[in-house]
Amino acid sequence: ADEYDPSTEVLTSDEYLGVVTEILREIYRATPAARVDVNASSRYTNTPKELVCGHFEHAAKGIFRSLAVDEDVLNSRMARGIEAMKWEVRKLGDPVVSEQLDYVLYQASSEKRYPNGVRDKGRVGMRLADFVNHPSARLADLKEAHVAALRLYTTAAFKAINDPLRDLDRIQSGRPHPLPVITNLIVRGISKLKAVGSDSRSAVLTIALWRGMKNVVTSQGFRDRGGTELAPMSTTTELSTAVAYSLPSEQSLLFKIVTKNSLQRGADLQWLSAFPQEAEVLYPPLTFLQPIPGRNQTLKFGGIVFTVVEVEPSNSA
Repeated sequence: ADEYDPSTEVLTSDEYLGVVTEILREIYRATPAARVDVNASSRYTNTPKELVCGHFEHAAKGIFRSLAVDEDVLNSRMARGIEAMKWEVRKLGDPVVSEQLDYVLYQASSEKRYPNGVRDKGRVGMRLADFVNHPSARLADLKEAHVAALRLYTTAAFKAINDPLRDLDRIQSGRPHPLPVITNLIVRGISKLKAVGSDSRSAVLTIALWRGMKNVVTSQGFRDRGGTELAPMSTTTELSTAVAYSLPSEQSLLFKIVTKNSLQRGADLQWLSAFPQEAEVLYPPLTFLQPIPGRNQTLKFGGIVFTVVEVEPSNSA
């Protein structure tokens, strides 16, 4: 790897070593037959793509514009809570989403291996009611539907929420999001969870969060002006988790999100997440990310290029 130069650091020396350690783990995690020389440029074959994000005005116009559903109509549907969630999922007709919703609503938590880890590891036998009665849920005044929607997002169902939110053609043409109730329950749940820990000393501590992406580069427009994450934005307090999500890749992007207080942070979902080991902190859709001038760092490890960008978040939710 390149030598660590503290004069240009975005990462601290410990964070730098953490990134390098995860890269080494990825290289040697492969089977012997799949391993190649780390100095070869063809370590991975995917072509990097530009980070997809919206503009400042997308954040300013708010969630109802992104959902393309009348606010009064949506509020009326949301009053039906869980029943509205079930109706949306039936209408969507996606078997993956249907399976995950059934798990969240009606099944006791159980361990099952997925590509990103073991579902509900160490948390067997919990029902939705147990999460609704969790101290964080009670403190934030979360309803059953908020908890269910947030927990659903931490499963494989997240793509059915994120992909339409990132579809700028859909937004421009005014086509409704297929899961507006579930999406808005997530937005409101994140907002409510800001109450958790707001009266503690940690509320005003500076904390770094991380977001890793594989085969992604930033555009010149993002570097100059920033950009809006159109979907909910998953971050983590665990650097190793973010780095693992950015691999395998020839061109990895890592956001270091330095927050100065809890109002700049998303919602800690570890207590309800289907994958608690990820230590997920979730931001609402339409979070604007502003790169900090001069705060970027490139690490090169053989054929792997790791770009670290420090950003400041703000959201209109």
